[in-house]
Amino acid sequence: SKFSKEEIEYTIIRLEEAGFIIATIDWVNARPFYVSVGSLTWKGHEFLDNVRDSKVWSETKEVASKVGSVSLSMLATIASSVITKSLGIN
Repeated sequence: SKFSKEEIEYTIIRLEEAGFIIATIDWVNARPFYVSVGSLTWKGHEFLDNVRDSKVWSETKEVASKVGSVSLSMLATIASSVITKSLGIN
Protein backbone atom coordinates (compact mmCIF):
# COMPACT_ATOMS: atom_id res chain seq x y z
CA SER A 1 0.00 0.00 0.00
CA LYS A 2 3.03 2.27 0.23
CA PHE A 3 3.52 2.31 -3.56
CA SER A 4 0.99 2.72 -6.35
CA LYS A 5 0.30 0.01 -8.90
CA GLU A 6 1.97 2.19 -11.54
CA GLU A 7 5.13 2.60 -9.45
CA ILE A 8 5.38 -1.14 -8.89
CA GLU A 9 4.80 -1.90 -12.58
CA TYR A 10 7.41 0.67 -13.60
CA THR A 11 9.96 -0.84 -11.22
CA ILE A 12 9.29 -4.39 -12.42
CA ILE A 13 9.62 -3.30 -16.05
CA ARG A 14 12.94 -1.54 -15.38
CA LEU A 15 14.32 -4.48 -13.34
CA GLU A 16 13.39 -6.83 -16.18
CA GLU A 17 14.98 -4.55 -18.78
CA ALA A 18 18.17 -4.39 -16.68
CA GLY A 19 18.33 -8.18 -16.45
CA PHE A 20 17.79 -8.48 -12.68
CA ILE A 21 14.49 -10.40 -12.92
CA ILE A 22 12.50 -12.55 -15.32
CA ALA A 23 9.05 -11.07 -15.77
CA THR A 24 6.03 -11.46 -18.00
CA ILE A 25 4.75 -8.14 -19.27
CA ASP A 26 1.76 -7.93 -21.59
CA TRP A 27 1.13 -4.54 -23.20
CA VAL A 28 -2.12 -3.03 -24.42
CA ASN A 29 -2.12 0.38 -26.12
CA ALA A 30 1.53 0.95 -25.10
CA ARG A 31 0.67 0.49 -21.41
CA PRO A 32 1.38 -2.52 -19.20
CA PHE A 33 -1.79 -4.59 -18.92
CA TYR A 34 -0.43 -7.62 -17.08
CA VAL A 35 2.84 -7.70 -15.12
CA SER A 36 4.12 -10.76 -13.28
CA VAL A 37 7.52 -11.56 -11.78
CA GLY A 38 8.80 -15.09 -12.40
CA SER A 39 12.20 -15.18 -10.72
CA LEU A 40 15.54 -13.52 -10.21
CA THR A 41 18.19 -13.87 -12.88
CA TRP A 42 21.81 -14.76 -12.18
CA LYS A 43 22.56 -11.03 -12.18
CA GLY A 44 19.77 -10.42 -9.66
CA HIS A 45 21.04 -13.16 -7.36
CA GLU A 46 24.58 -11.86 -7.68
CA PHE A 47 23.49 -8.35 -6.65
CA LEU A 48 21.60 -9.61 -3.61
CA ASP A 49 24.51 -11.84 -2.61
CA ASN A 50 26.88 -8.88 -2.87
CA VAL A 51 24.80 -6.62 -0.62
CA ARG A 52 23.59 -9.28 1.82
CA ASP A 53 26.30 -8.44 4.36
CA SER A 54 25.23 -5.35 6.33
CA LYS A 55 28.79 -3.92 6.32
CA VAL A 56 29.02 -4.20 2.53
CA TRP A 57 25.55 -2.66 2.11
CA SER A 58 26.36 0.21 4.49
CA GLU A 59 29.59 1.02 2.67
CA THR A 60 27.87 0.71 -0.70
CA LYS A 61 25.20 3.23 0.38
CA GLU A 62 27.87 5.53 1.82
CA VAL A 63 29.80 5.60 -1.46
CA ALA A 64 26.59 6.05 -3.49
CA SER A 65 25.40 8.90 -1.26
CA LYS A 66 28.37 11.01 -2.32
CA VAL A 67 26.78 11.27 -5.76
CA GLY A 68 23.19 11.68 -4.64
CA SER A 69 21.37 9.12 -6.72
CA VAL A 70 22.69 6.17 -8.68
CA SER A 71 21.21 3.41 -10.79
CA LEU A 72 20.81 -0.16 -9.59
CA SER A 73 23.56 -1.19 -12.02
CA MET A 74 25.87 1.38 -10.44
CA LEU A 75 24.96 0.11 -6.96
CA ALA A 76 25.91 -3.39 -8.14
CA THR A 77 29.26 -2.07 -9.38
CA ILE A 78 29.91 -0.21 -6.13
CA ALA A 79 29.04 -3.29 -4.05
CA SER A 80 31.42 -5.41 -6.12
CA SER A 81 34.14 -2.81 -5.62
CA VAL A 82 33.53 -2.74 -1.86
CA ILE A 83 33.89 -6.54 -1.72
CA THR A 84 36.99 -6.51 -3.93
CA LYS A 85 38.57 -3.85 -1.72
CA SER A 86 37.76 -5.78 1.49
CA LEU A 87 39.43 -8.87 0.03
CA GLY A 88 42.54 -6.89 -0.90
CA ILE A 89 42.08 -7.63 -4.60
CA ASN A 90 43.07 -4.76 -6.89
